Amino acid sequence: IDTSGSMAGIPSDIARSLILRLLELSRRQHRSLFVIAFSVSARPIDAQKDRMKLLDFFAHEPTGNTDATKMLQQVLTLLQQTPTYMSADVVLIGDFRMPLVAQPLLDSILSHRQQGTYFYGLQLGAHQENIWTSHFDTIFKIPYNTPRKIRDK
Repeated sequence: IDTSGSMAGIPSDIARSLILRLLELSRRQHRSLFVIAFSVSARPIDAQKDRMKLLDFFAHEPTGNTDATKMLQQVLTLLQQTPTYMSADVVLIGDFRMPLVAQPLLDSILSHRQQGTYFYGLQLGAHQENIWTSHFDTIFKIPYNTPRKIRDK
């Protein structure tokens, strides 16, 4: 989940709601849920086991720039080295206002996709064209409206 400054406000609220829903679904389906909160750095959270880290995640407001490199490195390491996550689906939640990562990481994503791992995106907002589209199986767009300020009469 993208926790950069561009996610402040409504996008962050939507993203956090989605995480709660995914947590509920993972419990019901007896599946693990691993959350990686990222902006430039990445903070891994085993949502089923690390309750305090998850609560800390919900307590912090989005800040900073966005670079998906460290997050994707952690995702790919989990897929390769952790039996629990070897057959996991990957869902990136964010506004996708971030540059592409280096080609070796994009190649690793493609390799995992060819081996049956699904990479989904939930793009919050409908800004410019998403440069990540060809690197994911599907990116769903979740538009939202920014509330207008009420003017005093």
